[in-house]
Amino acid sequence: MSAPYLPGLPLFRAFDSAGDPLAGGLLYHYAAGTSSNLDVYDSDGTTPLTQPVVLDTTGTATIRLGSSAYKFVLKDSGGATQWTIDNYQPLGDSPTFSGTVTAGNFTTAGAVTAATGTFSGAVTTGALTASSLKITGDAYTPTVAIGTVTSSLAINCALGNVFTVTMGGSITAGNFTQTNAVSGQTINVLITQDGSGSRTLGLTNLKFPGGSVPALSTAAGAVDLLVMSYIGSTWYASLSKAYA
Repeated sequence: MSAPYLPGLPLFRAFDSAGDPLAGGLLYHYAAGTSSNLDVYDSDGTTPLTQPVVLDTTGTATIRLGSSAYKFVLKDSGGATQWTIDNYQPLGDSPTFSGTVTAGNFTTAGAVTAATGTFSGAVTTGALTASSLKITGDAYTPTVAIGTVTSSLAINCALGNVFTVTMGGSITAGNFTQTNAVSGQTINVLITQDGSGSRTLGLTNLKFPGGSVPALSTAAGAVDLLVMSYIGSTWYASLSKAYA
């Protein structure tokens, strides 16, 4: 397991009871349930830090952890205890869970693999893979606004699953590209004609039902929805036209 950062990515930051940075604070790091030193590490993940770690004038320090459970005791520069956390179990960059994971707010900076996951209001910044995943809150990807295009349209599938674009010119099939797609990913593109209308979009690199390649709606301001599913190395698509 690679050494994860202590929460507060990428810096651990502490505050006093008044909400001010804990300048010169002292973070003691022990093996869980003990008062025996358990090393924490610098940003390289291998160089041990001091016991205790002394926070800078902004109350921060870069701290990476080992794989064992910790007890942390935070004190101010005068030695007054601010809080104690025991049995803190670090998660590495790619943790794997064999049971059920339940979290109200689950944050990860790397890939997470889980057998069963239940999340309410989950937040993830890495990849989450689960054989069974129940999400009790909203599940969505933010809409990516491409803006007005005139000669080319590039869909970077790594940015999300929903895109909006305004056709300010006609685009040939060779200039309509999709990059960074993952097999099983579905992309929705909401396409709006500009005030002139009659803009065309070459779709011959996609497969449509019956093998018939459709054309965009031509009226000024017309809105179409292009749905593309990437399976293996092939795009399967459908075009719903003239939303009103």
